[in-house]
Amino acid sequence: LSIFQKLNEKTGIVITNLNIADAMNRQGKPEAIELAGQALQAAKEINNPNLLSYVYDKLSDFYAGNLDYAKAFEYQKKHEAIKDSLFTAEKERMLAEVETKFQSEKKDRDIALLQERAKVERNRNILLIVLLVVFLIVIFLLFFMFRYKSTAFKRQQKLLEQEKIIHIQENELTNKEKQLLEEQLESKNRELASKALEMLRYNDAISSIIEKLENLNHSLKENPEVTKPIKDIIRELENHNKQNIWSEFDKIFKNIHSDFYDKLLKICPDLSATEIKTAALLKLNLTTKEIAAITFKSEGGIKTTRYRLRKKLGLSSDDKLVPFLMQI
Repeated sequence: LSIFQKLNEKTGIVITNLNIADAMNRQGKPEAIELAGQALQAAKEINNPNLLSYVYDKLSDFYAGNLDYAKAFEYQKKHEAIKDSLFTAEKERMLAEVETKFQSEKKDRDIALLQERAKVERNRNILLIVLLVVFLIVIFLLFFMFRYKSTAFKRQQKLLEQEKIIHIQENELTNKEKQLLEEQLESKNRELASKALEMLRYNDAISSIIEKLENLNHSLKENPEVTKPIKDIIRELENHNKQNIWSEFDKIFKNIHSDFYDKLLKICPDLSATEIKTAALLKLNLTTKEIAAITFKSEGGIKTTRYRLRKKLGLSSDDKLVPFLMQI
């Protein structure tokens, strides 16, 4: 007690006095009530509800021990009142703490929710930006592809037009070349036909000479020394005429129709020399009579040769021999 008094520790003094009063009360000393009253006064000065409630509780016990139940009840009521007040205050404090904690947690939840929303919003914005970038890239690619295809289409159209022009020019050139070749071929065919007619006239002249020599030989038949040389001349003229005229004609024909014989023999390899000559003359559209005069054959022989040609070439009765040969 003296230590608390030196330190002026009022709470310690009150509690110590109450403990002393409690001990004195158990010993039955009446001074206990007075000492407890001093402790009560000191507790009121301190204004500590818990300490004051404790003092009221002790005084209630002291008076109850002295059988003063009215005082005991009075102090017990004060003790209960302070206790209830303290309980209410504690309850309010606890409620305030709970409320504060709730508000704090709510605030934390709100902050977390706001952060989550901000995160979601940020992610959504990022996604929108990515989608926008992808969309722009797709639009750019589509535009590029469209432009590329458009350019490629125009280029292709231009190439097609150029190819068409080139094709037309090539056709025109081909037609001109074909026309020129046809004209050249026609000119050479006319030359060849002219040569054939010349051969025909030459043959006629030789034939006339041979005929005159034969008449002369017939008139001089009684003179063998004269007729024999005449016969030799006639044979020599006939052989020379046949070989020389055909050789010259064949040379010109091959120069104009260089592959005719090869194509003809490819169709029918077993054609005879007479049949080949006849086919060449038929290609020039010469008549049977003209061919007979050139080849020193009879018209019947030429007709027979034509028949064999048709058969070997596999022509039907509806096929024309001359047009067929002219196509080779």
